[in-house]
Amino acid sequence: YNITVSNTGNETLTNIVVTDSNADPNSLHFVSGDTNNNNALDVGETWLYSATHTVTQAEIDSGQPIHNIATGDSNQTTPVSDTADVPVNQGPA
Repeated sequence: YNITVSNTGNETLTNIVVTDSNADPNSLHFVSGDTNNNNALDVGETWLYSATHTVTQAEIDSGQPIHNIATGDSNQTTPVSDTADVPVNQGPA
């Protein structure tokens, strides 16, 4: 899945840290968006990250959506989180 982090303010953001507790270990990676390669989230920039989550049998059996929370933080901000509920496909046969 993908996570986007955008700077909608009026100040450049540094030391961007993105976390997601549902992401498989070592699967959360920066993909693109640092248009000038300055390692700072400039005003108006949007950075794209990708991650994977391996669905467990317990998650399938529950029939409940997976509740995901991704968080972005920087030296200039407090952490900001967003959520998404992803349905789990059940296929009894």
